Amino acid sequence: MASIEHIREQLNKTNLTKIFFTDLNGRIMNLPINPDNIESIIANGIGFDGSSVAGYATVDSSDSLLFPDPESFQVVEFCDNNNTLGSRTTGVSQDILVTHAMFWP
Repeated sequence: MASIEHIREQLNKTNLTKIFFTDLNGRIMNLPINPDNIESIIANGIGFDGSSVAGYATVDSSDSLLFPDPESFQVVEFCDNNNTLGSRTTGVSQDILVTHAMFWP
């Protein structure tokens, strides 16, 4: 099992932290989280609106908990995309993602 200390150490090096999971149709979904709360999130789960996940819950019963698997922890690095003038491009959404931690189901 990945230790909480190792996960915390890796999260301290990231700019953005998200938990990734799939909906019932296999589409990748994500929840941004505060990395300072990772220990509590692993132990107690994180609440999310299940009605926003296709096929998961109706609006009237949508309060759900997601429990990340510490074994699936990964850091995914995104490269900087610069335009020909050497500055960051503004039209590509991936430009805002520099380093990002994630959990896969």
